[in-house]
Amino acid sequence: MVDSDGSETVVVELTSAAAKSGVEVGMTPPQAMARCPELQILSRTPAAERTLSETLLGIACGASAYVEATAPNLCTLDLKSCRLQGVSLEMWGKALLEKAKATGLGIRLGIAPNPDLALVAAECANAAHPVRVVTNSPKFLGGLSLRVLAPPAPVAAILQSWGITTLGELTRLKRDDVAARLGPDGVHLWDQANGRSTRLLRLVRSPESYEEAFDFERELDTAQPLLFLLRRFVDQLAARLNAAGLVAGEMRLSMPLSDGTRYERLFQIPSPTAKADLLFRILDTHFENLRLDHAPVGVRLNMEPAKAEHQQFQLYENALRDPNRFAETLARISAVVGNGNVGVPGLKGTHKPDQFTLTMPDFNAPVRSFASGKPAVGLPLRRFRPPLPAQVHAVAAELPRPRYIVSEQAHGAVVDALGPYRISGDWWEAAWSAEEWDVQMEDGGLYRISRHGEAWTVEGCYDL
Repeated sequence: MVDSDGSETVVVELTSAAAKSGVEVGMTPPQAMARCPELQILSRTPAAERTLSETLLGIACGASAYVEATAPNLCTLDLKSCRLQGVSLEMWGKALLEKAKATGLGIRLGIAPNPDLALVAAECANAAHPVRVVTNSPKFLGGLSLRVLAPPAPVAAILQSWGITTLGELTRLKRDDVAARLGPDGVHLWDQANGRSTRLLRLVRSPESYEEAFDFERELDTAQPLLFLLRRFVDQLAARLNAAGLVAGEMRLSMPLSDGTRYERLFQIPSPTAKADLLFRILDTHFENLRLDHAPVGVRLNMEPAKAEHQQFQLYENALRDPNRFAETLARISAVVGNGNVGVPGLKGTHKPDQFTLTMPDFNAPVRSFASGKPAVGLPLRRFRPPLPAQVHAVAAELPRPRYIVSEQAHGAVVDALGPYRISGDWWEAAWSAEEWDVQMEDGGLYRISRHGEAWTVEGCYDL
């Protein structure tokens, strides 16, 4: 892996095979390639490294309330606040490793009485023994090289001249003698070698950003590579949320396009969840009918964390069995009939007939499991859209009353009529007024007719 500091690109990390071929940290790519022609060089990805660090920190904060971000990709936890009485530390550590493995991270874990000793234990862990628990500090540290504590160069040179190469050899010296000859740095090193060094942790908070990003080398022609990448993003973010004991309340998809613009879409999760399959299905349904004028050149996916919801319903109330599946069904219907044409109708603040808005339903609202009594309103009116034009003959005594109707639906004599119901409104902009009648035809049909000026229409029929 190579990194550029702005002036020179150098090797910052390498595998054991590359090291055996003569490649060293600090070499330039041409120097490394000269020693190993088969060398594969990878460039660092700051966004991916930042994501890994946040993932590790999130796992640590999920395991303990007191966490220090000691260094990049290194966290120190205080387990004194955790209730581990009667629990095997090694089994606890393996459970934490499994949780990290679910997010795609491979970690090493050291458990010891103090932070510095735990760091040494973690560095001594390996693939065969990823969890190293230190119970006997002198026995564990005695045979280790001085290099594991990274002593200052002047102190390391003096100790080497004395013939001291291991921590056990250093601890055989008296602490006062070390202090007299090597000063504070030597005393600190002696305390570390004896497992006595301790310090306060610089505590940090759990990361609040759950985001994955990737920039493509060229424009995408199809959605399949994009969906493949989004599936990986969803799996990783869901695993991180699960590790922190959180769920996704909403998702934000952002795609930079080839013309310099950006496509963004916010997805509200009806029932917040951390299940990767449900979250990806929301994105997959959206892409089935998505049409972009320009090809995407990158993708960003952000999940807003939330706490899992717990609701208490009344005796005869329950929630939707699967709010997310219901929302997915509505999304598929919207793709057919158009956005804004699916939802729950709500009345507008006006008396003008047939004025309503469509809003998304409250997926978590309680639903009564039985029907009680008769409807609180009268007969339902089935409106004709659009209203049907009609000719109405009215007889004027004291008040003109409809007596005969000619229209596509209602045709014949009127045997009874209630009205008129005069309504009007919106005088401040586009004033309207109407006169409505409820009529019964000689064949038994019930209709609502309306007059606007001199024009009559049949608005709808009543269900018996």
